[in-house]
This record gives sequence, structure tokens and C-alpha cells, in this order.
Amino acid sequence: MAVVLVKGNGASAGGSDTVSAAPSDVASGGDKAPATIVVEDVSCDAQQPIFNNFYDGMKASGFNDMDHSVPASLWSPEERRSYDEAKRVTEVVVTQIRPLVKLTPHRVRRELYEQAIAYWQAWINKLPTYVGSDDAYRAAGTEAETALVRMCTALRTKAAQARSFLADPPTTPGDFATVTSDAPQLFLANGADQCSEFTAAVTAYYADPVIKDWQKIDYKIAASGWDPAQRHLSDQAADIIVELAHKLAGLGSDSGNPVMADFTAMGAQYLTAYAHAVPSYTSNDDSLIGAGLSLMRAVNQACKAAS
Repeated sequence: MAVVLVKGNGASAGGSDTVSAAPSDVASGGDKAPATIVVEDVSCDAQQPIFNNFYDGMKASGFNDMDHSVPASLWSPEERRSYDEAKRVTEVVVTQIRPLVKLTPHRVRRELYEQAIAYWQAWINKLPTYVGSDDAYRAAGTEAETALVRMCTALRTKAAQARSFLADPPTTPGDFATVTSDAPQLFLANGADQCSEFTAAVTAYYADPVIKDWQKIDYKIAASGWDPAQRHLSDQAADIIVELAHKLAGLGSDSGNPVMADFTAMGAQYLTAYAHAVPSYTSNDDSLIGAGLSLMRAVNQACKAAS
């Protein structure tokens, strides 16, 4: 589905004065609210069997175990068969989630479905002449899909309902990406000025020794079961997560790209809710950070695809 910018009350560089009403059968067409943690969505039940089959199909294809840096010109017959099957599986999921674009009542979830479709289709189109850098298109689509899954997990386990009040106050969006056709377009086809800084921030987060040590703590252990060292490490990680959320949301807002702004604003909601919940952490809260980081990684991979 192509998008046009619809100006809101806020100012944003790169916006447009074009106004287009969303089709009446798009449930999220009237959603102009700030991006917040999702506590209900009928599309969660609809997406579950689709994505479960996608996971199983990709695993069975052998694609997940392959070196994705190898270009198509050097694929062995076995690798080509794996790519052909991965392509088939991806084509199925793209077709299956198209109706969910219209079903979800949430603007940002609609955008995630749209971008999963757009980036997966771009990857499919590149397969005949595939080179390693093209994998960023697949990764961007998969991160959008993972965010959709983690958001629904948080909803089902009630982590979203229990922790949403802990998120930072949401920001009012300036521009909106509105559905205008049945052909989703890449939201960062030409990149963004903020991409290099965005990628640097994401890379620095995963390279941070505190984050690396914190990730070694079994996520199934609740805060009540942490020893003093684990509690201290978790508190340090929470501060870094909040800093990351603020940094990336700021870059998204500055980009003038309404989808990038929405993804980073919603990502910040999930990340700050998680971070502020750390003193009373339970394993259900893990889906919050999973959703938040996937939203941010979707933007990061889209930046890489455009570079």
C-alpha cells in the first residue's frame, strides 16, 4: 500500500500538504493518536497461525542455517533449493497478512504489516541477482513481523496491560502515513539523514559491556530471584535502555518520515515501560523489550537496505 503524508498539528521536516482519506474498510484509517503500547487487537489471533507456519517453513527450508552473504551467482544447487523454498514460504506469508493491514485498528501495527509486506517483497524481487547486502530487505521485514508477534505476546500475557502505565508519556505525531493503494512502499527507500546516527546508536547498545553481561541473566528469573550483582546489573541496563529509547525516538521524530517516527515512538513506549518495570520484573515483561527492540531494529535494517 502506497502512502502519502497527511499533515497533523506538529511541524516535521519533509512533510507534505497532500491529504488523502484512508479507504473506509481500513479499521485504523481514523487512528491519529500517539503511538502507545497495544492492549487489544483482533489481528493478534489472526496473525498467529500465519506466522507460526512462516517460522516452521523457513526452518524446514534450511534457510536459517545458511550464509546469507553468499551471492546468487555462487549458490550451490542445495543453496538454490533452500532459497527457492524460502521465497515460496515468504510469498505465502505476504499474501496471508495482506487482509490484516485492514483488520488491525492500530495505525502503527498497520504500518508494520505494510512494511513487512514491502520489504519481504523487495527481497523476493532481488533474489535473481541477490548479493549479501540484499539480506537487509528480508531482515527489515522479519523485524517488523517480530515486533508484531512480541506485541501480541505482551498482550496475551497481560504484560502490556500491567506495564503500559510505566511508559514515558507518548508524543503527539506530526505527519501520518495513510493507506492509498494495495501496493505497500518501502518507508525508507531513499534512507534518511538520521540513518548513520541511528545505526551507530543501535550498534553501540549491543556492544555495551553492561548490556552483554545483562543479557546473560536468565530472563525467566524474576526480580525477586536476582542476587545483588544481578540486581545492580539490571538497574544499569535499564538506564541504558531508557537512554537508547530517547535517542532513537528523537532521531525518528527528526527524520520527517512518519513511519520511522511511528516505529521509534512506539519502540520507545515498549522500551521505557520495560525499563521502569525492572524493579518488579517478571518473565512476562521480556516481550516488552522484545517488541521495543524489534521496532528499532526494523528501522535499522531498513536504513541498511537503503545504504
